[in-house]
Parts: sequence; structure tokens; C-alpha cells
Amino acid sequence: MTGGHRAWDVNRVGNLFRILSNSVRIRILKVLALKGSCSFSELYRVCNVSAGTLAYHLSVLKELVSKEDEDYCLTEIGCYACSLIKEIEDFEEMHNSVKGTVFKMQKRKPK
Repeated sequence: MTGGHRAWDVNRVGNLFRILSNSVRIRILKVLALKGSCSFSELYRVCNVSAGTLAYHLSVLKELVSKEDEDYCLTEIGCYACSLIKEIEDFEEMHNSVKGTVFKMQKRKPK
């Protein structure tokens, strides 16, 4: 451990990014981050996938999502993953905004 954080090896980080590389799993994480917890039925309605597909993705998310009674909620690492997703989305939004501004400025340059 360093600085109070658990040291992660490259394989574990790679695995986290593999888990986050699917839009259904990202949607599950975002819904849980927003609502706090959801039943399988609620996730099924929101995610708009088959029950089997949802069950598969929840099993892939087992380290990021836990089941308490009948509801699913984010684990500590699941909360961190949601923060990471948000940071990446914010960066992309900012980057696209800046890129658009630079492009507009270049178009206006007098010849």
C-alpha cells in the first residue's frame, strides 16, 4: 500500500478497463450511482436488455456491484469506477469543446 491506497498491478488495472469497456455495464454503474440501489427488475427496465444479458453483465461487475437483499449497489471500487467514468466523460466533453473552438478560430483566420 502507498499513500493509503491499495497498490494495483497492471493486470488488475487492465481488467478494470476491460470491465468498463461495455456500454451496458457503464449504464448499470451509472444507474446505481444515481439511485443508490436497484432491484434486478429496475435495472432490467432501465438497461433495456434481456434478463440473461443483464445477469451476465452483473456477474462481470461482481467486484464493482454487490447484492444486498434484493437490491444491487456499488462497492467501494464501483464508486471509484463511476468517478473514473465521469472524469473521462468530462475530459472528452472539454476536449471536444476546445477542439471545436480551435477549429472555429482557424476557419476565421484571414488569408
